[in-house]
Amino acid sequence: QMYAVGKGRPPQTLRTILKRPFTSAQPQSGFSPALKGRDVTSYRLNSPTVFVKVGPWLASPAKPQRNGNASRVFVRELCRRDGKLTAAVAGGKIMPLHGVHCIDPNGIDADVLTAILNSSVVAAHVRTHASSFTKVDFQRITIRELRELPIPSAAVVVKRRERLGLLPQDNRQLQLLRAIAKQSRALRSHPQIEDEKVLDEMIKRLF
Repeated sequence: QMYAVGKGRPPQTLRTILKRPFTSAQPQSGFSPALKGRDVTSYRLNSPTVFVKVGPWLASPAKPQRNGNASRVFVRELCRRDGKLTAAVAGGKIMPLHGVHCIDPNGIDADVLTAILNSSVVAAHVRTHASSFTKVDFQRITIRELRELPIPSAAVVVKRRERLGLLPQDNRQLQLLRAIAKQSRALRSHPQIEDEKVLDEMIKRLF
């Protein structure tokens, strides 16, 4: 949340709300690009249309990112009626706004995590486990539900063992993870339905 009377330092006033000095529709020095829920598509982010001057003057300042400029994964809060999530890798300088959950990958490749979140396996889990699916109008995924999603242990364990030099380069799971990451990155610039289907089949092999 960027604006609210009485919030921020110094406290915002009605004049602040009306003038909206901390947001812009155009890039400006000292402003960071920001994305709303509708700007997040599968594997790809739309160009920012909002730029925010981040600081304590905002009503709810964003928490600092743990890994500086490292890649994160943005997940759209609204999911499809079939349970499919919408996730994409985001650079460290992009700020998530309302309708976007932000995940800081820990011990897992951001592109691999994005592919897992966009997969039909995770969609099936969301359909049967997310409480929002008892509602009629909107299906939303919560932070708590994201934390409870099934993530294949191989995606984490193999990554850790590779980093420690404990895996041979011809390890099958390592090769699969590399192929998944490569395909996921390719979909950022060249989204193709058939390529997404191929990647989804690769993700099934991880589970």
